[in-house]
Amino acid sequence: MTASQDHDSRLVHLVDELCQLSGETEWVEFKRNYHSAQMIGEYISALANAACLKYKPKAYLLYGIQDETHEVVGTSFDPYTEKGKGNQDLLPWITAGLACRCRRLTMAGHAMGMRILAQKEGVL
Repeated sequence: MTASQDHDSRLVHLVDELCQLSGETEWVEFKRNYHSAQMIGEYISALANAACLKYKPKAYLLYGIQDETHEVVGTSFDPYTEKGKGNQDLLPWITAGLACRCRRLTMAGHAMGMRILAQKEGVL
């Protein structure tokens, strides 16, 4: 198994696990596609805070998943090419704006032939 296949396998396992939840939670949010940089920052902040309040070590913002059905639908959102305010790269812009000391792991890969993205937030 190549590193890329292993990465995709871990992402598929994480997505499968989170999609088994009966619905979105305070610490898990499903989105189909991109929202504004400001909105993503607000989601991440809210999810990370809620995870702390619920004693969860991580919060998840998943792109490429249908909200209501948890069906994998894929996404065109790429956080590595999107820009925040002032044409700054999106991920550093979001990180700089967070008041909490969050550790972010962005996992992009493919499930069922479609691109999906999971942003995992953990408080240090």
